[in-house]
Amino acid sequence: MRRALALCILAFVCFTGADAQEVAGFGSVTGIVRDSSGEGIPETTVLLSNQALGLRRTMTTTDEGVFDAPALVPAAGYSLKVTRKGFAEWQIVSFPVPAGQTVSFRIPLDVDAPAAKIDPATALSAVEDNKTGVSAPVSPEQVDALPNSGRVLDNFVLLAPAVNQERSSGVLAFRGESFTNSLLTDGSDTTNSFYFRKPGIGPQVSGDAVQELQVLSSGWPAEFGHAMGGIVNAVTRSGTNSLHGSAYDYFHPRTWNSTDRFAPGFNPAERQHQAGGSVGGPMIADKVFGFVSLEAINGDSNAINRITNQLIANPFGTSVLASNCKANAAQCTAAIAFINAQMNVPVARSLHSQAGFARLDYRLSEFHSFTLEANAMHRNAPNGATPDTVAANGGLLGSNGTYGEETRFAKAGWTGILAPGMVNELRAGWFHDRIATYTDTHLLPSTGLLSLNVAGVTLGANPAFPDIVSEERYQLVDNFTLTSYAHTLKVGVDLSKNEDYRNQLDGRYGTYNYSSLTTFAEDFSANPLGFRNYTNFAQTFGNPVTDLGSKRYHIYAQDTWKAGSRITVTAGVRWEKAHLPQPTEPNTNWYQTASIPSANTDFAPRVGVAVLMDEKTALRLGFGFYYEPYVGQLLDTLFADNAVYRTGVTINPVQSGSPVFPKLLSSSAIPTATENVVFAAAKFYNPLTEQGTAAIEHRVDKDTTVTVSYINSRGVKLWTLSDLNPSPPTISDTYTILNAAGAQTGTYSTLIWTARDSTSFAHVYQ
Repeated sequence: MRRALALCILAFVCFTGADAQEVAGFGSVTGIVRDSSGEGIPETTVLLSNQALGLRRTMTTTDEGVFDAPALVPAAGYSLKVTRKGFAEWQIVSFPVPAGQTVSFRIPLDVDAPAAKIDPATALSAVEDNKTGVSAPVSPEQVDALPNSGRVLDNFVLLAPAVNQERSSGVLAFRGESFTNSLLTDGSDTTNSFYFRKPGIGPQVSGDAVQELQVLSSGWPAEFGHAMGGIVNAVTRSGTNSLHGSAYDYFHPRTWNSTDRFAPGFNPAERQHQAGGSVGGPMIADKVFGFVSLEAINGDSNAINRITNQLIANPFGTSVLASNCKANAAQCTAAIAFINAQMNVPVARSLHSQAGFARLDYRLSEFHSFTLEANAMHRNAPNGATPDTVAANGGLLGSNGTYGEETRFAKAGWTGILAPGMVNELRAGWFHDRIATYTDTHLLPSTGLLSLNVAGVTLGANPAFPDIVSEERYQLVDNFTLTSYAHTLKVGVDLSKNEDYRNQLDGRYGTYNYSSLTTFAEDFSANPLGFRNYTNFAQTFGNPVTDLGSKRYHIYAQDTWKAGSRITVTAGVRWEKAHLPQPTEPNTNWYQTASIPSANTDFAPRVGVAVLMDEKTALRLGFGFYYEPYVGQLLDTLFADNAVYRTGVTINPVQSGSPVFPKLLSSSAIPTATENVVFAAAKFYNPLTEQGTAAIEHRVDKDTTVTVSYINSRGVKLWTLSDLNPSPPTISDTYTILNAAGAQTGTYSTLIWTARDSTSFAHVYQ
């Protein structure tokens, strides 16, 4: 069980109105029309329009005076006109509908009064009276104007509360949860969900093609799934009735760089151009609109390989400290020369990327509109698999390599008004992402493709290379909205088919792990008797290719109830089910390897209440369940790592058949009791987080809102890995704890495992 607590204070400039529950890929407008006594006025005509988009929607209020316009293109320039016989006309012009949000109105109509034309700055100054989760918008002005190193979307995501970026990996973490974050592009899932933890949210859409973002940190409604961490809801730019475009070139020169703290004085030769342009406009006025964006990145740079680990190097990280080696002189000399050859070595690398995006919007009529869009991205980075400018712990040489990525995305969507108060939004999407990394043999040390780790420092080749991962997804989503009385009911289905292909044999060329420079030196050279001083040796055999297909079914229902003039209640539930691939070559010694169970009871209830305390203050409460999806990396492990389809060998130096450095094992002569097997528990299920939120929002003035939020995120049924093979320990050992001067300061006792239940395997992981 894992718990994360957060207290967030967020102040930002507001140019939108009161936004309600989040909407994937769109925005929406809702409201309630009341008379002077506070009663809802039925049969009132509400006209929503946007001249630039050629968009018009005519609605009629329900018996409770409620109207709702879902699935709107996020943009500025919307107008709302309310009319009813016997009442004064009410109108507001030129207000924005932000991405992923619902603009909410409380509209008073007076009898026999002059027509009222409302100033948006006044009408939109209320606080958020319907929102129940924790989210933050990133406006078009912020996307265009804020400084953004590298022009990646991740930097905008960090503007939201409860989001941070892990320094070492670059992974975005929501509420401390770094697994399975989801990126939606215009409502479609464009996330490479193969890896548990993947840096960033995807470079496939350039910043110039993105109009705005919404970051959902916690407590999102039932419409959203596919994530236990957080969701980034991105909306692309579209054409309008006016021609618009842009062109740019961002240049990054070497002279503007600061030196890295791990290599003072190292200012690498570096340059990068990031150039592109976009154009959008009408193809047929008020009917057909188009938008195209192109971008190219070309850059060259240098990096430097260093070792600052004081178990090996001197305090400056410039050379190996000879006093760290206690082997004989010849052995130490050879080992130190081997490592020094990798110290302070510059590595030239480059990045070449091209991305293009196109979108077509067709307004057939007031009742039907269609959208087609597609994107393609190609990226190649020779010697760019390790992005660090200074590798403080090795890794820029043998563990480095060439990185390449190909991404394709396409979507077709239809929004239809079927009847008064009934709207349907249908979209079909296709997403394909291929990532490949290959070793650069020119950077390998004298040990070649052998992987080598000494005291935590990478000195050999990367055991994961070569690695090819390809994920393809077909997705069909349908959302139906019905507005009746004081309720807005939304139901939908989300069907997807994933195919995860991988070609990798992690550790096929062997990995030697040493605890110190001394033990490495004793094995590296001058070892005629074949001593084995390594901690362990690992190697993998078998079929490197897996091609796994899975199907996922998601169904949800949600009701937003305007319980009064100041209270909104939202309740919903989402059900998620996955059909997983089953192993084709199970291990007959472990029957559990024959199946990968899938849960049938993943129901995710979600509820929220928003109370408008006064015109400037709102109280919001929310609670919900959010399930972790089955990721491709997990399925690949359960499908293949069963010591039949693919077998991983772990051996310690005292076992029979253990190799002598730098030799490898033969697939035909794997020592007994060195293979590992992995399988899923019989009651295998998806982990979930139970997220509770509470917030008070107060508007200081028309431009500034302060929100204080409390987030409680509790992890339940989290995945763990247990080795079932060790027999219960019968002995213990006591270690002496020394201070820096070598004097004893205490002792530490621990149990010692000396036997295994199965003598046929090394580890049996459940």
